[in-house]
Amino acid sequence: MVDPCDMAPPKALKAAWEQAGVISHAASWTRQMGGHSNPVWRVRDNTDDVICKLYHTNKFSPLFGNHPDHEVLALKALSGHGLAPDLISSLHSSAGPSVAYCYLAGPQWSGDVTAVAELLAKLHRQKIPEGLPVAPRLPQGVIAQTHLMQPARTSDAEQFLPPDACHLPIAENVFLHGDVVPGNLVQTDDGLRLIDWQCPAVGDPCLDIAIFLSPAMQIIYGHRPLTAVEISRFFDAYNQPDVAQRYQAFAPIFHYRMAAYCRWKGARGSAAHAAAAPIEQSAISRA
Repeated sequence: MVDPCDMAPPKALKAAWEQAGVISHAASWTRQMGGHSNPVWRVRDNTDDVICKLYHTNKFSPLFGNHPDHEVLALKALSGHGLAPDLISSLHSSAGPSVAYCYLAGPQWSGDVTAVAELLAKLHRQKIPEGLPVAPRLPQGVIAQTHLMQPARTSDAEQFLPPDACHLPIAENVFLHGDVVPGNLVQTDDGLRLIDWQCPAVGDPCLDIAIFLSPAMQIIYGHRPLTAVEISRFFDAYNQPDVAQRYQAFAPIFHYRMAAYCRWKGARGSAAHAAAAPIEQSAISRA
């Protein structure tokens, strides 16, 4: 829950956007729930409806990046493609870096896995802008991330390497969102859209897919774990058999990494992540 005392925007942030001529003095600022890394406000007046995100760049996560410049790069590159909100501007103030983009009206994603698969397939075909970070490579990079979160158990992740890993198709680098969870999927009148582009990257499409298919991420954002039928339907709609094959081979490692992340977050005070860790752990044997 957001502390009511923290719901008003910092005066320096509000003044900076007003001085830039982007947001009017008469606009109302309403703190949005969610935003695990950065506070977000919906800012409205008679003509504009804007999201303003204030970056807390000291928020470290071994799994999810958090950089305003990367969000700006992604939103600029995706303008007009029906995948993301339209960027308005970015600026720095004494409150910190911030980004403003058009508000997307609509409910959070509610369960259509086909729509998500089609959205990700479209994103993964987009031209990659220069300047995005390179995501961890499979499987070595994913194992290394896991080790960061549970260094006392550094030998455990390797046991989930498929014996034929070296014979799997080589991944083509694609444009990644980096945080494809139900809370970042908005069902607009024009179709499904992705928001919160603070950790885009270049890398294997399985990395985006693994976040979305994670049972822990589904639960934390108010959904339920996807069924085997839904996962099969997702890959049918994504329509890239080599990607599906690679994901299935590395699924135990993805689940192991996410379980480690949930424990890491739980140790830092997130009860929701702590509760979801055993569910993610149990997915390893099923994978």
